Amino acid sequence: MSARATTTLAIAAWLWFGGALGAQAPAGAPQAPPDSRAGLLDAARRAKAKTLTPEVVSKWEGRMLALERRNFPNSLFAGEYNGVRSLIGGMPSGAGLVGGVGYMRGATGDLLRFTASARLSTENYRQLDAEALLPTARSGRPFQIRIHGRYADYRALDLFPLGQDSSPDALGTYRFESRTAGVAASGRVGRFVKLGGDAGVLNGSIRSFDGGGAGLRDLPGAASQPSFVFGGAHVAIALRDDALRFAGVSVILDATRWVDLDTNLFDFTRLAGELQAHVPLGPRNRMLAVRLRTSHSMADRGAKVPFYLMETIGGAKTIRSFDEYRFRDTRNLVANAEYRWEIWTYADLAVFGDVGKVFSDEGDLTWSGLAAGYGVGLRSVLPGGGGFRIDLARGREGFRFHIGGGPSF
Repeated sequence: MSARATTTLAIAAWLWFGGALGAQAPAGAPQAPPDSRAGLLDAARRAKAKTLTPEVVSKWEGRMLALERRNFPNSLFAGEYNGVRSLIGGMPSGAGLVGGVGYMRGATGDLLRFTASARLSTENYRQLDAEALLPTARSGRPFQIRIHGRYADYRALDLFPLGQDSSPDALGTYRFESRTAGVAASGRVGRFVKLGGDAGVLNGSIRSFDGGGAGLRDLPGAASQPSFVFGGAHVAIALRDDALRFAGVSVILDATRWVDLDTNLFDFTRLAGELQAHVPLGPRNRMLAVRLRTSHSMADRGAKVPFYLMETIGGAKTIRSFDEYRFRDTRNLVANAEYRWEIWTYADLAVFGDVGKVFSDEGDLTWSGLAAGYGVGLRSVLPGGGGFRIDLARGREGFRFHIGGGPSF
């Protein structure tokens, strides 16, 4: 290689790594001939260096950069401002827009976490929560104990008559105020099995009814609301992996006993079971998800199950083509199926179908007389099951649109 070629390559390299920043050539560095390509580039660089001005960041851009450095908005909702965070949602359907403030604080590393929150909605629903969890999941220990309490005042919960054949025109509302306190414990047995139990007390009062006809006031528990003590146990068997789009099968069995402390007219036992299967159709970006759930609340002889403690179907978590609380009775059966496919790294589209019914006689646990719906949805897929969900569903009572957090199941 000639001396001139070597000099040209050295000047070009210097221009590439340092010259564009306006740096001066080192003392004694060879200068390119002014009529060469390198010389012309050097002259242009020197001319540009005379007109360079410092970068100016506008006031608003500076504010946005400051928020970005503080990891906003993630830090706002993750409790990083001295434990205080804002809250959105977390109340029953019908509450309207919900907002609130929460406080989270851990003590002794991962051994204890305390949270408290207050929520208020545009429909004047109110909710206060407090919880102590020890140890936290981050500790890596196989067991947890949760002590919790809640005050809630829900001003206008939807109420339809009992049964599968209830009319949508018979809609009424009721105001329910409650105080709950309890303790729950859970622990892992091996890799796939989780056992748990809980106990607590509930004091609830129906403050008023509105609309729906006089029949709603004759429902079990409408005239008087005793205090309850409850206790139960559950077992969850999860034969699935922990991938972002997890696959496998899980089974949940639950039993809860409710005891009327005042009148003994509303003692009952609830048994529930749920099966979920997430089956990849080739790669994980194509998934068939199926859920089957049934619940049975059985009153003692001479007693009844109060309507406000019955499980309901309808809404974003069960049959999405119906309103929340649309069907109510002592027993139910629900099945959901979704075909999900990835359209982006953290986003899935889905088509789904839902069927289900409520009933009071155990002999009606069949696949006849089901209410049904179908639709399409969009899901964000995030580690830990977070994110949002949007569903548009259609059934015999028209279209329903749902926006919520977390997976549908």
